[in-house]
Amino acid sequence: MALDEFRKSVNAILYERVSSPLWGTLVFSWLAWNWQFIVVLFFSDPEKLGMDKLEYINENLVNVCFNAVLPFLSTLFLLTVFPFISEGAYRLHMYFRKRKDSIKEKYEGDVRLTVQQSIALRMELKKMQEQMKQLSEEKEAELEIVEEERDKAIEENIKKDTESSTPSSDLINDEENQKIETTLKNRELLKEFETVIEYVNGKKELDEYKLPEILIFSEKIDLISRNETPRKFFYRFKFTEKGEGFKKYYINKHLLK
Repeated sequence: MALDEFRKSVNAILYERVSSPLWGTLVFSWLAWNWQFIVVLFFSDPEKLGMDKLEYINENLVNVCFNAVLPFLSTLFLLTVFPFISEGAYRLHMYFRKRKDSIKEKYEGDVRLTVQQSIALRMELKKMQEQMKQLSEEKEAELEIVEEERDKAIEENIKKDTESSTPSSDLINDEENQKIETTLKNRELLKEFETVIEYVNGKKELDEYKLPEILIFSEKIDLISRNETPRKFFYRFKFTEKGEGFKKYYINKHLLK
């Protein structure tokens, strides 16, 4: 167990040394200045050297300047000065690259198109114009269909309102209608009830973020309700049974005079 922990401790120390920029740079610098050590120690023949490898190293390669001072100065240079040089080189590279792109754009802007390029460009523009025209026609056709459906629905509602505006077909009695009329008159909203009919019939467009007070109050007293399946652009509200009765009462009394 103790041996395993010792091995892990050594591995951790070695990993820290290898991953550290300082130690990694120092090792690289030392090897750059003292590569002869590696050659003599691992690749040389003692017979050619005329002596033992370690003896040869001790006599010829051990030098304080090469073994310590120069590696230390190289490490210091690589860690402090070299990053600034690298940054300056990158800035210089980007400057000339930007300058080159600027010159290229200017030159390409001044170059005239050939006849073939002009013809191809005209054909492409013509094709795009035809596509835009076709798309515009399709949108106009869709809009016409929607407007026709809307006008048809409005006409049907107006016809229905006109046919059913006789007093004999009221859904609620006159007493209840008079109470509603009085309530609206007290709130100074009676004259605006005509706009409720126009909103429900789709004659006026609704701003869902700012509903008129008469519309809010009519919904509150159960004259109209939200339509669960509104059609596009209109029919946001519909009359309740109570509202249908008061609408006919209001039309007979205030609009057909």
